[in-house]
Amino acid sequence: MRHTKKLLILLLVAVMSVSLGVLACAPAPAPTPAEPEFHWRYQVAYAASDGSFLVEAEGIARLIEEASEGRIKVDTYPVGALVAPEEIFSAVLDGAIELGLNLSSAEGEMIPSAYCLSLSGGSQDLSEAYELVYNRGLFEIVQEAYQELGVYYLVGTFSGRIVLSAQFKANSWDVFEGTKGWATPPTQPVLTELGAVCVAVPGYDMYSAMKLGTIDWYEWTIAELETLGWKEVVQSVLISPITMIGVNNTLVNREAWEAIGPELQQKIQNALIDNVMDLGLQKNEMDDKAIAAAKEYGVEIVEMSEADLARFIIVCAETWDYTAEMSPRAAESVRIAKEYLRSLGRL
Repeated sequence: MRHTKKLLILLLVAVMSVSLGVLACAPAPAPTPAEPEFHWRYQVAYAASDGSFLVEAEGIARLIEEASEGRIKVDTYPVGALVAPEEIFSAVLDGAIELGLNLSSAEGEMIPSAYCLSLSGGSQDLSEAYELVYNRGLFEIVQEAYQELGVYYLVGTFSGRIVLSAQFKANSWDVFEGTKGWATPPTQPVLTELGAVCVAVPGYDMYSAMKLGTIDWYEWTIAELETLGWKEVVQSVLISPITMIGVNNTLVNREAWEAIGPELQQKIQNALIDNVMDLGLQKNEMDDKAIAAAKEYGVEIVEMSEADLARFIIVCAETWDYTAEMSPRAAESVRIAKEYLRSLGRL
């Protein structure tokens, strides 16, 4: 009996040892991801198939979520889902939304220096645009201006080459005289001086406006020829000169930004600025594919003469001087832009 009892004890100890060994060797269970602490609504000024929505807005949302390690959940909304494009700034300011993305020039009348992020006739490729915005101080100048109005300017992303697409062969400024179209605020005075008529297009719906004959041309990025089917209403695309490298501004509600604390703020800011060029290169790739598809569809890709190019730059430079008169920050921004363009031999 005594031997039997001793045998049972030894067997029990052996079983427990094996069980503990198995438990020790078993992989630790994966940590359950925490529920997001913050939910940010991100209203974008563009359609869900627009390149700026697909690359910039969705890229920014992903980078914010990754940098915050899941503490922030960002929901992106296409044009008009929560507020109209012209209401994005006020909605961010009031806290109706936490994030908004729109043209850098959308608040140009309130923040004239924002016009200088993408001056007509200015940067002609992605590297030039990055140098001017992030290495020459324009980002900080515009960021200060937004902060004075109660909104945090989070990042400016590059939407790609802004070009003129038309229902006619756009190979000379003379053919634009008397025609109607939509242009960004920095380009409107340039094209007006060159004889065109600039009109509004609600919701940036260029396809419908071209189809209905409301406009004869529009100024926009290239990818949408394919992603939004705009090649169907276009006869030609002017790729030289491009009007600018576009910049889109992402704004954050001040209370939402302060709520996440300085450590998380810095992580997010760094993640976004570190990836600005990568997002821009993705957009460039979309543009190149769209040009190829448009040519195959029958759209003519055109360039202007050296004389027309020179004429364009002269008119652009005159509008820069007007912008410089709008505020001290705008004057400093124009000075920086001119200094950089002179270093490139453009002025």
